[in-house]
Amino acid sequence: MQEAFNKIRSELGSDAIMLSNRPIKQRGITGLFRKPLIEVVAAYENKFQEDVKSDIIKTNFNKLKSTQKQEINVEADTTIKNLESSIDSLHLTINNLAVKMDNNMALYSLLPLVQEFYQKLKNYDVCEELAISLSKEVQAIYEKGNEDIKLLSQRVLTDFLGNASGIVIKKFKRTIVMFVGQTGAGKTTTIAKIASDFKINQGYKIGLITADVYRVAAYEQLKTYADILNVPLRTLYNPEDLTQILLEYEDRDVVFIDTPGKSPFDKEHEKEIEKIISIGQIDEVHLVISAVTSFKSIQDIIQGYSFLKKYKIIITKIDESPTCAAMLNAIYCSNMKLSYISNGQSVPDNYDIANIDKIIKYFLEDVKYE
Repeated sequence: MQEAFNKIRSELGSDAIMLSNRPIKQRGITGLFRKPLIEVVAAYENKFQEDVKSDIIKTNFNKLKSTQKQEINVEADTTIKNLESSIDSLHLTINNLAVKMDNNMALYSLLPLVQEFYQKLKNYDVCEELAISLSKEVQAIYEKGNEDIKLLSQRVLTDFLGNASGIVIKKFKRTIVMFVGQTGAGKTTTIAKIASDFKINQGYKIGLITADVYRVAAYEQLKTYADILNVPLRTLYNPEDLTQILLEYEDRDVVFIDTPGKSPFDKEHEKEIEKIISIGQIDEVHLVISAVTSFKSIQDIIQGYSFLKKYKIIITKIDESPTCAAMLNAIYCSNMKLSYISNGQSVPDNYDIANIDKIIKYFLEDVKYE
């Protein structure tokens, strides 16, 4: 076994890993009188191709020979697949440890007042990577100009948040807006709020479309608001039907499209949304995320909608969340900007364009966002 191990390291490199070994008899009658071979399964990482490969090495105690099997039996294939999964998990663990070590090193280098800024962000559940990044940026600017750290913190947050903007209505042309997001994020209620505001307070002619044919409650909820507002509501069963519905809505100023909740791994739903965007020539897409959503879930949601080239983010249920971290975490994960903030169930109230100054005061001065 020591000879085999040395041979593996010699041929595959010092990073090679021995997976399993077993004694096997040599084939043929002559094999009965020979010493058994040892089959060793080993793996190594190809640094140039970043791909895990396996070599089968057979040896006896007197003479070591190396061969690579052309066909891998089912058991070996399963072993290799399990290995690949284990190595991926190991890489992720190592990367996470490396990130934590880097973050700890960065924290030690921060000035006391910058560490306070970092701690405020962490206390509000802002993700570790973003809290470190923003803090390092504050310190870097401070070291160049020796300005007030509180003012620098405000400036860095302002730059990060950018300019929030609601729906931009086109002049003399219909505007079509689609809302996407997970089930329970508050899409339907948010649409009702915006549609009510646009009709009652701003005087626009509104048309509603629901593509959420999976939940009866979603249709009934939107139908109730449509009846109250006296605006038309159409159900979109297939993306191809959108052309006809939009012909019926030619006289509308704004058309809102509600979509069903999407699992991050639902590829079929992904295709439907892409078809709706293409056929309807959608002007704006708004991704609705609940404020109670964890950072990990926000990562999954953003990844699930990574096929969208551009969208704005609506944060809902601020009144139900102990923190407003979802605002910062969603921007960090998506590199997109905020549009609306919803903080209650009242229609058409309890929503508005995200107020950047209020968000900054919340994180720096513990002023509740209302």
